[in-house]
Amino acid sequence: MITLPSLLSSGLSAALSFVQGKGLLLAGAAALSFLAAAGVQTCRLDSARSDLQAEALAHNATRRDLAHTRGLWLIDQRAANGTIAGLRRQLNGTLADFAAYRAEEAERSAIARAAAPRPRTAEEKDQVVDDATRKRAVDFLNAW
Repeated sequence: MITLPSLLSSGLSAALSFVQGKGLLLAGAAALSFLAAAGVQTCRLDSARSDLQAEALAHNATRRDLAHTRGLWLIDQRAANGTIAGLRRQLNGTLADFAAYRAEEAERSAIARAAAPRPRTAEEKDQVVDDATRKRAVDFLNAW
């Protein structure tokens, strides 16, 4: 009589014997496909390593260029700072000269506005320089 456990055990033993016969073939095929996949992965890994190495070299070159450029920029900045400081001193000196000029001009204008013509006395005519000399002296002082 055929029972379920006997059917299962006979089916299982038949399946095992089939698998054992074909299993070697399947195991070999699986091993070959595993080796092929490992070879492909090794090639991919080598390619990725070489790409990574190329990127690292490019990155290091960029860092060197940046350091060089930063050094040049600092040199330019220091030169510009020196130029700016010189121009600032020149501007301050020019502003001080202009302020002094304006003060002198204001004083000259005040003197000219305060001057009033009057007739010269006889004593002044004899003891003071002549009009031509006085005019030359006034012109010289105004031009100064």
